[in-house]
Amino acid sequence: MSKLKHELHILRDENQKLRDTLEISRRQEDIYISTLVEIMNLSSLSPMINDVARKTLFGLNGKGCSAGPIGVLGLTKEELEGSGDE
Repeated sequence: MSKLKHELHILRDENQKLRDTLEISRRQEDIYISTLVEIMNLSSLSPMINDVARKTLFGLNGKGCSAGPIGVLGLTKEELEGSGDE
């Protein structure tokens, strides 16, 4: 029975390590997304930079920003997607 408890303890430790790693990854993704949105805000005078940031933002995991395209840092969906005449 002691061996089983030891193995269970190891599995719980590994599970916690994986959860911690996942949480760190989520925080890093949030920072990355925020940075891309800020680049879009600051690059309004450069359509090319804005376009690259926008395409990168909406290309993440094939679904775009995890917070959703509407209301990200106060931007509307249209502001994030651009007017198309840039």
